[in-house]
Amino acid sequence: MKNKIIIFTLVIALAIPQIVSAVWWNPLSWFTQQKETYQQPKINSVTTSATSTVVEQTDKQTKSEPKPEIVTNTIIKTIQVDNPTLLAQIEQSKALNTFLQSKYDGLVNQLNECKSQTSAQTTTPSQTDTKNIKLVDIDTKILTLINTLKNNTAPFTNSVPSYADGKLVNPNLPIPVDTNIVDQINNYIQAYKIVDSNSPIKSIGTGLTNVNIFGVLDKLISDMNLYIKYR
Repeated sequence: MKNKIIIFTLVIALAIPQIVSAVWWNPLSWFTQQKETYQQPKINSVTTSATSTVVEQTDKQTKSEPKPEIVTNTIIKTIQVDNPTLLAQIEQSKALNTFLQSKYDGLVNQLNECKSQTSAQTTTPSQTDTKNIKLVDIDTKILTLINTLKNNTAPFTNSVPSYADGKLVNPNLPIPVDTNIVDQINNYIQAYKIVDSNSPIKSIGTGLTNVNIFGVLDKLISDMNLYIKYR
């Protein structure tokens, strides 16, 4: 008897879960509605293309639209002054402004005249300086040659001719000077004329001897001193 009860209990225990899970037997499922599932279609690609199209059209419209032109208007406001004192001060200010403007224009003109005179003066002295530099160079070279010629020329004496050991020591005869130095002096005197056409210096003669060379050279030095002083 106990075995029958145990078997019956096992059967019931195994059958109850199957019965409860069955829809037709489960009273809880009689009044529940089945949920309908709705799957929304994917529209990502469509949205992206539409968005890009709108952006491109907006960019084109932005580029094609002309930039607004900014117009500035100057507004001049006239204020009428009824106060006689202020009117007098305004007139005085206008007169002072006119006077100062004319004074300024005059100073500017004077400045421009000074600049033009200064530029003219700076041009002339530069040419004169160049000329004087050349003349001084000629002076120096002539004086150097004169000193050389004097040192190389023995002065003439009127002493009686003397002999030593049967040889004539002092013949008391004119001795020609160095013609090479004389030619160089004459060349530099001609250079005076090239630099300054008003040069009064004249060439020294040729065929000079120790009899007359010192007088000729002293005369040349004197003429050069006058020329240097007054040129």
